[in-house]
Amino acid sequence: RGPGLALQLCFAPAAGARRRATLAMAISTRYVFLAIVVIFAARWYQKNQDIQLRMSTDALPSRIQLFLTAHNLTQVIDGNLAAIGYGNTTRPGLHPDAPKKRHPIVIVPGLTSCGLEVWKAHPCLGDEFFRLRIWGDVSMAQAILNNWTCWLHHIALDPRTGLDREGVRVRAATGLKSADYFVGSYWLWARAIQNFADIGYDEKDIFLACYDWRVAFPLLEERDGYFSGMQLDIERLVARGEKAVVLSHSMGSNVWFYFISWVESKSPGWVDRNIESWANIAGSMLGAMGPLAAFLSGEMDATAALGPFGPLMESFALTFDAMRDIYWSMGGLGAILPMGGTTVWGSEATGWTDTPADVITFDSSLNASDLKGDLDNIYAKVQEKKDKMLLSQFPSWTSYSRELQRPDPNRSDPRRFGNPLATALPNAPNMKIFCLYGVDQPTERAYRYGLRQVRWSFADSVLMPETRFLHWSGRRPIE
Repeated sequence: RGPGLALQLCFAPAAGARRRATLAMAISTRYVFLAIVVIFAARWYQKNQDIQLRMSTDALPSRIQLFLTAHNLTQVIDGNLAAIGYGNTTRPGLHPDAPKKRHPIVIVPGLTSCGLEVWKAHPCLGDEFFRLRIWGDVSMAQAILNNWTCWLHHIALDPRTGLDREGVRVRAATGLKSADYFVGSYWLWARAIQNFADIGYDEKDIFLACYDWRVAFPLLEERDGYFSGMQLDIERLVARGEKAVVLSHSMGSNVWFYFISWVESKSPGWVDRNIESWANIAGSMLGAMGPLAAFLSGEMDATAALGPFGPLMESFALTFDAMRDIYWSMGGLGAILPMGGTTVWGSEATGWTDTPADVITFDSSLNASDLKGDLDNIYAKVQEKKDKMLLSQFPSWTSYSRELQRPDPNRSDPRRFGNPLATALPNAPNMKIFCLYGVDQPTERAYRYGLRQVRWSFADSVLMPETRFLHWSGRRPIE
């Protein structure tokens, strides 16, 4: 598991071993960020110089390839190198037959796409970080390299309230720059915005509706007035003459579906009056299997689900319990847990789905006979834990309905707003919906658990004492 492998050689609790683990993790984590920074710098340099960069890591020297492979960076860097070649093609907006500006554009980015800014910092971060980004910009790397337990203290939420931890205030960035690039050069929505500009759009025609992707959807409205603000901003755009076109990506599609359910409960017919069309781009409308594994065991290979956040968490070599607790604190992630239960996702007993297997299975070496691996049973086990401080009491679990239910025409239960299996589409006969999905992409469908090598950690600091004792390895504690 990338840099975490260094700890496997240094697990003895002796002082010397502890120092070796600290040093190994410090070096490996910095190498990860150094490699990422080098790629971003290379992309910037290529834009400003007439040079040709290698378009694949296969062309790099073998020692560099071994390093990148050891740190799970090969695929990420190959993707960045391939993206550089974009400038050699004609942008769609520059084609002679490109359409011209008409409808205002609303963009709802996916999970982890929106930058997060610090509005109140813990003393471990300092006042100099005011309004700098704790996520999504180069200042994020600065915060991590200075003290990554402090960075985690700002990124993780209070699992009981689902909001900022005491003494910390982090909010989503706003404007077109809030999700155009990641860490300055890795483009997210920048290319789309540039193409819109090519056909006549400018900033007053585009609303990029960024949100705090860590927070449960109901709390976005309660804390930030996010959905009320979105309603007013769209009405402002539409007042200029044309209905809006909505582009939503990944979890942004879940946010948008929650919004149209919410707004229709308050103002029936609003969607039909204001929305021309909705393009759902790879939306996780029925949830995804990767977040379920993250909630159960702190592991997730679905890089598409969490973007760069998952690999970043992996690079810290935290214990799996610690990673699970951080995922549990994020109510936004709870919105894309699988919906519909066994009826939709199937099981070994039903056998009729695309993969006739339980979503979670265990090796025979594990004593897990009480936990059958179909989705209905897993969710039932969570509900049984209400007497303990576990997931069933966290907003990441309690904010949403995930059952297959007859839609409520009165939209009286906000927990259903994000569940397409329990809330009907609005009565908007004039709105068009486009669903765009990739094909032939490896995607998690089920997980099998077996014995694994333990991740060792030392009690250098305790980040979340109110949930459990989380011990982090090799960094300064929060002062």
